[in-house]
Order: sequence, then C-alpha cells, then structure tokens
Amino acid sequence: MALCGDFRWTSTVAFSFITRNYLHHAKIGLISNDGIYGEQVGVGWIPSWKVRLFRNDKNLRFENPVHELVEPSLEKFNVKILKCDIPVHHYGMLDQEETAVKGEGYYYLGKEKLKQKDGKDIVALYELARQAAKLGQYEEALKYWTGLTLLDQNSSLAFYGKGTAHFALGRYQEALSSFRKVLQLDPVSKDAIIMISTCEILIGKAEESLPRLEALQRNDPLHQMALFTLAVACFCTDRKDKGMECVRQLKKLHFNADYYFNFARLLIVTKRVDYAIALLEAISEVDAIPIKDRDLLSLCYKMRQLSDSQL
Repeated sequence: MALCGDFRWTSTVAFSFITRNYLHHAKIGLISNDGIYGEQVGVGWIPSWKVRLFRNDKNLRFENPVHELVEPSLEKFNVKILKCDIPVHHYGMLDQEETAVKGEGYYYLGKEKLKQKDGKDIVALYELARQAAKLGQYEEALKYWTGLTLLDQNSSLAFYGKGTAHFALGRYQEALSSFRKVLQLDPVSKDAIIMISTCEILIGKAEESLPRLEALQRNDPLHQMALFTLAVACFCTDRKDKGMECVRQLKKLHFNADYYFNFARLLIVTKRVDYAIALLEAISEVDAIPIKDRDLLSLCYKMRQLSDSQL
C-alpha cells in the first residue's frame, strides 16, 4: 500500500483511495466497523476504490454520464495508478430516500447511454443493470446482466449480478447456477460462497452448505453475513450449539435480528417449514420475538400440521 507523500508528483502517477461506504444494516460484502476511525458510523462499510488524486492535466478528463470515472482517461495516457492508504468516509448510502432519487436519475441516464452505444457497451450494460436492480426492476436488471455475460463470458461481476436478479425474483435454482459460475471464475469470492449457501438452504439442501460456510468462517471470523448464514444452516441441520455460538458472536457485532425473521419468511415461502421452525425456535431462546414477527412461528406450526394431516 502506497503512502501518497512517498512519491514525487509526475503526470504519470495517480492515486486511488478506498471509500468506506457506511451502512446501518448488514449485507453481502459488508466489512464490520473496527473502531480505528472516529468517523465510522452504522454497523460496517462496503469498500470501493476510486482514483481521487491526479495531476491537473488538460488531457485527463472524467468520462461516462453515470458514475463518472477518470480511470479510462488515465489508462489512455499510460498514467500509473497507485493505491493510497488514506480512507474516504462516505455516508451517502445511509440516506435511502436520497439514494433512491439519485438512482432513478442514473437509470434514465444509463438507458440513454446504452442507446448511444447500440446496446453493446460493457460499461453501459453494467451500470444500467446495477441501477435497475437498485430500483427493484429485477426483470430489467436480469436482461442487462444476461446481455453482459454474452459480451464477456469471464465477468464474475456479470454472473453475480445475474444471480442476484434471479434470487430477488425467487428463482433460487437459477440463482444457484449463476453463483456457482461466479465461484468458478473467482474461487475466493466470499459473496459467491454466501449466496450459493443461501440458495442451497432455500432449496432444502442446507447440509451441503456447511463445509463451505465453516471454512469461510474460519478464514474470516468477523464476517457478519458468513456468521449469519452459517447460523441458519446449523439450525436447519440440527447443529443448534454451533448455530447459537454464531448468534452470540453476531450480537457482539450488533447484527440486526430482523435478518433471522426475514430469512424465516423466505423459508416459509419456499415451503421449507421445518427449517423455518428450527430457525425461529432457536432465535426465540436468545431474544424475545418482536410483536410483528410473533405470528410466524404459529403459522409454521399450522403449516406443518396441515402437511402432516395430508399424508
């Protein structure tokens, strides 16, 4: 990692900084706050690298109408990009309403950009697919992600996006296939491991997810989504003690308990009632079930009773 001050300025050097995009909730790719910086808020942050420091040169310009970047211009003029160890703290993702308004603007700009590129530009497809997904237009996002995989069959990002769109549409088997492709292209992708495991649980194969999740948890003990998915998988496979161990660790990390109940709802929708009961019963031993979620367990018992009576 380079320190910006270690280098004499030349027109052939630029510096990339890591942006800490803070969030109030856990999600795939989240890194838990570590207390190093007083500026950090929420439960953690999503990292992104961007060039933010370069020589004032008339040849270097930001490009793209959406998510403007100087990197293409730097590459064109053979400017070397070095990583700088000074973080940028970003709080924009904490304001969901403002983010949604911006997203709509980006989406329409992206559609215009793709039209100008005859629908075959990799960067335009990527940006438009992301914006469509953020706006909840998953069928549209799936169309763009699929187009991107056809243009670049080695893009793990494209297959991951395709998987998330299938997942959001409740097509877990199709999502599983896409995430497995991601892992083929990027064998160390933590996000792919978590999503593969999540899909396996939702299609009734929680047992298959355990070795992968346990290995990930050993390598990254504080990864919130890895701990959470492992906890769910353990409860679904009668490994309650290990599941409880994960839950206790998550409480120390201030993990949002709503995730357990949201996952239980997914299990109910996919008719994995026994999985849902195991998860809800375990969580009820740790925390009192909120009023809004209290009927979930009763619903599961009724569904199981109805299923048994039909046998």
